[in-house]
Amino acid sequence: AGDAFALFTRDLWRYCARSAIAYKTMVEGYCYVGDMDPATRILAQMEKMGFHIDVGLHNAIIRGLIRAKRVDDALDHFAKMEKNRDTDLESYSIVVSALCDEKRVDKAVDLLYSMNEESFLPDVGIYNRIIEAMSELQLHGAYLLFEQMIEAGVLPNSATFSFLVRGCFKRGFLDEGSELLRQMVESGCVPELATFNAVIEGLCKVRRVENARWVMNEMASQGCSPDAATHRFLLEALCKMDKLDEAHRHVQRMIATGCLPDTVTYSFLIKKLCKEGRPMEAHRFFKEMIGIGREPDSSIYNLLLASHCAASKATACYELFTQMKERGVLP
Repeated sequence: AGDAFALFTRDLWRYCARSAIAYKTMVEGYCYVGDMDPATRILAQMEKMGFHIDVGLHNAIIRGLIRAKRVDDALDHFAKMEKNRDTDLESYSIVVSALCDEKRVDKAVDLLYSMNEESFLPDVGIYNRIIEAMSELQLHGAYLLFEQMIEAGVLPNSATFSFLVRGCFKRGFLDEGSELLRQMVESGCVPELATFNAVIEGLCKVRRVENARWVMNEMASQGCSPDAATHRFLLEALCKMDKLDEAHRHVQRMIATGCLPDTVTYSFLIKKLCKEGRPMEAHRFFKEMIGIGREPDSSIYNLLLASHCAASKATACYELFTQMKERGVLP
């Protein structure tokens, strides 16, 4: 940036007439590297010299200020843009996104209404950004905004539904979330893996395992494969319901279909079996875990050692202790 400024101030004008494009290039360059004081000074020079400052350059300024964590300065600059009617849809999108990142959702909603007054129709991306933020903070408000969006003639997409569905299931509004999921599929929007996982996690928390299994089957019909986290939610629910044999069968099905359980899943199952006083079954899971290439840590060894000790399985304890050192796991 320093070399660019030297070229701009010292060398360029020996050969070239002062032009808006040179000033604009310098401003955009400083915005890109997040050095906003020289960027705003050069912008002020442009204004004094009577050069036209287009909306793209203004957008670069507010984006640079936001990148430099000077959100309030960006809002001040944006307010001047609004006053001079120098804004476009991208200007609003940049500021809305920044406000949502700052958890200033009410201000973002105010800006949404301001757009309508300026005859800018918010697009689905702007609605989605606010709905995403609101679904984390005030789910009811997010749903109202969703309804307003449809009334305004802006069609929701997969992301819109996903934010709301995940918000509902995260907060235990299972019926509302299920209805939104149905609307999502009927409208032709394919749920993504994160959305399905949120639904399955929410159902498993209230032990509606059969409903969770149905959703897993629905995933397959939508061409979305469950991952280790999807299965882990179901396995944890089965363990909490003391359906350990069923959990073990599910693990076997996972392995058969090529979806290998992760270390977290095995740790949970081993811990549950050890607490139930079933060390040999826990040990079977442990061997299976190593067999598919998952590395146990010291906490898993501790669980098994304690469980074998409680069952007076001295030989198994010694073998495990020896194996720990062989695998480089420090007691």
